[in-house]
Amino acid sequence: MTIYLLSNLINKKAEEVIYNLNIKNEDIIVVFNHAAPMQYKKIHDHKKKFLFLRKGEYNQYGYHGDKKALQDKHKYEKIILINRSLKSEKFFKKIDATEIINGKTFVTTYTKNKIPTSGFISFMYMKNKFPETKINLINFTCSSSTGQRKYKNHDYSFEQNFYKQHKVIMLS
Repeated sequence: MTIYLLSNLINKKAEEVIYNLNIKNEDIIVVFNHAAPMQYKKIHDHKKKFLFLRKGEYNQYGYHGDKKALQDKHKYEKIILINRSLKSEKFFKKIDATEIINGKTFVTTYTKNKIPTSGFISFMYMKNKFPETKINLINFTCSSSTGQRKYKNHDYSFEQNFYKQHKVIMLS
């Protein structure tokens, strides 16, 4: 089994990587928040998909991508909410979520006054749950040259260095 974490950055390179993936039935596809890679048939039709939804830092009630997730909840084997909001319990039931996780439980070291990306929290969660399984990151570039929007409260350099130090496979 292989786990594929797909960023929401969609560009020609990402399309090429996704097109060339040899995804097996037992593999797990992980998407985040707005789940942009779901537009690809190969991803959309795969049975073992996890969706991670992150509570917005400035929105105490909702999760990034929550409206789309409600429409598409039947497409995921697991839906995992990152961090609690004031309405998490109600939303948890409404969306048939599997669990609510505290991002700090899985990310114990990070740059002071910065918050990890949904992708980094999800990577750490999956690594914890499936320690012997290979995890491939798709288009985790964190590069403004790719057109990816950067959020000032994330430390992309920290995350990229972590992946390099731990020899995580980056496909992009």
